[in-house]
Amino acid sequence: MRSGDRKDKPRKTPLAKLIGTVEPMSREYYEVLRRMSGEERLRIALELSEMLRAIAMEGIKAQNPDLTPEELKREMVRRMMLWHRLNSLERSSKR
Repeated sequence: MRSGDRKDKPRKTPLAKLIGTVEPMSREYYEVLRRMSGEERLRIALELSEMLRAIAMEGIKAQNPDLTPEELKREMVRRMMLWHRLNSLERSSKR
């Protein structure tokens, strides 16, 4: 059988396994997270980060369909820096 002929099952990621078994933000959700290894929790954090980045990039593309790939990356960085500045200001005002 050639590799193009076989139907590979999608691999379940740590996040998909977690979300598929418990209600997010529930007490059980946090208990499951506590039982996971640091490596598993890190994988989930990285997966969430990648999902957020992809969603943000798609939003920027939808708002600005004529951007080149380089302009798209710059706009993403600009927005991330803006968020960081705003978040820093908010934290400093709570001190």
